[in-house]
Amino acid sequence: MKNKKIIAHAANIIRHLAQLGGATQTQLLSLTGLRRTSVFYVMETLFEAGFVEQAESLLSQRGRPSTVWKLRGGTGNFVAAYSGSKSNTYNLYDFAGRLISSKKTAASPDIERVVLDLKQHLSGVGLQSPLCGLALGVSGIIDARIGEILHSDLWGIRNYPLQTKLFSIFKDEAPMILLENNARLAAWGEKTEGVCKGVDDFLTLQLRTGRAGSSGLGIGSGVVLDGRLYRGFRGTGGELDSSYYKWFQKNNGGVQPSSLSELSGEKLLEFAESLGESFAHIANYLSPQKIVLLFDGEPPLQPFITAFRKSLLENLLFGNPLSFPLEESILGTEAVPAGALALLRKNYFDGSPQLLKLLAERL
Repeated sequence: MKNKKIIAHAANIIRHLAQLGGATQTQLLSLTGLRRTSVFYVMETLFEAGFVEQAESLLSQRGRPSTVWKLRGGTGNFVAAYSGSKSNTYNLYDFAGRLISSKKTAASPDIERVVLDLKQHLSGVGLQSPLCGLALGVSGIIDARIGEILHSDLWGIRNYPLQTKLFSIFKDEAPMILLENNARLAAWGEKTEGVCKGVDDFLTLQLRTGRAGSSGLGIGSGVVLDGRLYRGFRGTGGELDSSYYKWFQKNNGGVQPSSLSELSGEKLLEFAESLGESFAHIANYLSPQKIVLLFDGEPPLQPFITAFRKSLLENLLFGNPLSFPLEESILGTEAVPAGALALLRKNYFDGSPQLLKLLAERL
């Protein structure tokens, strides 16, 4: 095992390679602030240990070839899973973030089954390299700091220690585990892979079709401010449940539909207008650059989008409401695993104990 300084330098270099997708040693000199001899030695050590590989060569300004280094995919794996009302999604990625496999299964009937399904899926994948991280997106109010579901209408549970349950799947080789609300993961997916690339302040509105007979239409939102995912106190940031339920109690005879398509034409427009006004209040306060609509479980309903947009723009106070961007997601439900992977890898490669442990074992 190398000394702690070498491990720290290696973690620094790996973090930049993960962020950029690849870099030359000259670029790493500038990014890491390390000496040339240190970068050369650490890169040689990482290569021998199987953490990095030579990807390609670029010509420098002087016409000399310069090797581009990237993370070696076979070093480890990441799993991004999403448990929804209609189906479960399991995506397996390599160490470099490349998708290896994707599988969808029937929705789990309860939260205990979610854990069991995930355990069975991991057993059936047949990983050829260590599992470095696992991210799971679920519906409900999630305290990501302690990995607990505070409340979920979909599962009908409160204060459920999901992270503890997941750790019980593993023994001494537990990976990094990230639990998060699926709407927030979708927002981060839009930030990293969707229509909000390069945007640091935006809101997302996710409409999730519920499971017939057990849960109603779900509404979630994600907030990204100054390029950071906003969670609020104990994960309650962005929740709109109170105003949502009150609207149905007051205007729809107390009936909570499982999807937008169950609302009559008039009620659909009224609901869209009410929701648009509510989001305008949030937009006026936070002053985002744009709002993104994401539909989970059913195709976008154009009458709803039109009425929502009209109500939103009518109630905006800042700037020119006519030019305020309201966009539909290009990722759809794929925004959730995309955000899960991006957030998981960000946390893992930012000098996490799990990464340092892996480096200490192999270097």
